[in-house]
Amino acid sequence: MNSAFIDLPKLLKWALLHRDAFPGDIDEALLASVVRSTPIDSTTLRTLITARLGCADVITKGAVLCNLLEDAEDSNVQLEAGINFTAALRFAAEDEEESSHSALEAVDAYTRISTTITSARWTTKALVASVKHIKDTKEATQQRILRRMLGYPLRALYAGIPEDTIATSTTEEFGMYCPHTWVTKGQLISMEDDRRYTAEYISRIYCFHAEEYLQEFLEHPEVYVNSGTAVTLPSTLPNRMTEEEVASATFELFGCCPVTLYDTKNNVGLKGAAEPKATKGSLFVEYGGKYFAILDEACMERFLRQPWVYVDNAVLPMPHKLPMDPAVIKEKSPSEYITRTMYDGVARALISVADVRPKFPGLTAEESVRKYIALHLKAFNPDNSPIAAKQYMANFEEFSQIATLYKTVGNTPPSDVDGLERFNNACELWDAVQDKPTMYEKYQYLREVHADPEGTKE
Repeated sequence: MNSAFIDLPKLLKWALLHRDAFPGDIDEALLASVVRSTPIDSTTLRTLITARLGCADVITKGAVLCNLLEDAEDSNVQLEAGINFTAALRFAAEDEEESSHSALEAVDAYTRISTTITSARWTTKALVASVKHIKDTKEATQQRILRRMLGYPLRALYAGIPEDTIATSTTEEFGMYCPHTWVTKGQLISMEDDRRYTAEYISRIYCFHAEEYLQEFLEHPEVYVNSGTAVTLPSTLPNRMTEEEVASATFELFGCCPVTLYDTKNNVGLKGAAEPKATKGSLFVEYGGKYFAILDEACMERFLRQPWVYVDNAVLPMPHKLPMDPAVIKEKSPSEYITRTMYDGVARALISVADVRPKFPGLTAEESVRKYIALHLKAFNPDNSPIAAKQYMANFEEFSQIATLYKTVGNTPPSDVDGLERFNNACELWDAVQDKPTMYEKYQYLREVHADPEGTKE
């Protein structure tokens, strides 16, 4: 098959014959490995593999590496250097067939020419499988060369194409964005960090988001590259920024996430008016010379795909609904601070108290209302931790139940069995509360929730 077969013994033998070409530390490691059977370290092995794969016979005819790539880093170093692999083989026991192997996965991600042979090494079965795989790979390579010569689209052999090659080979129409998602869905999906699905066509490189998109391109490339029908990228593209890059930037929408504003633009507030949710972002992006703060990675992914949708359609709430800048909180009056931070919570608590009309045993009506509002604000505080939220809600529900017992115990007992049982339970709770005139004091603080996270203790 004319390819150079390289395993560890052959590699060491070749290195000993060319000792003069290596530095002294490499030479010493070689001698130690051969004379004293000392295992060769990964750094030295990587250096030897790189040197061997740079020889003329490998460059012209390719190489078969046998159990030399120990991890993904080894594979990536060789692949990104443009090494011409003919095939990559891994011998494994039959019960290891499904196990992962990072080096092989790395080769496969770049080349699609790797395989695992589940037979003992050097057996006839393993040899036949190895030869078949190498022949199939070489045949596929020859077909690729023919398709390239005839101007047909083909799957790129190496997804790990160097950055300078990508920069000069990608089409101006799509750059590093997936042509399929842009042409068919109008969405920008950058493939800079994922080149598993890459095609070559007329000396150009196209990167796709999924296998089915790549296959569709290979079958009908004219849909994407025909000058009369191709859809070009917009002139303005989003650029993700770091915190350092936007340290002195002024953010649009008062630093609120445009994706969240867009998603909640139809929210209706207590007064029946539109009330989008204004949330400060902690991730940053530049678009059209303007800077935006994005809430989280999920929102960032959506924004990068269609930034114009969120920039053009985000709706800000009324000024008093905007988040306050922590740097100027102390400069605000107490009334303005309460209006900006507690307006909704207090309004909802007042609506609830008007509906429930609580009267807790041992408290006056006014004291019951105050306690109810305080517990309502704590129970529905969006900034609560999960444990505190659970405990505050338990306190609020228990207080509400006791504070509305007066509506039940003064009535005539119901005639149905279930209703009578609920009535009796309410009466028993009422009698128990009468014996504890200061029971309301238990709601002043949270219970020991950390010692009793399930809230089983009273």
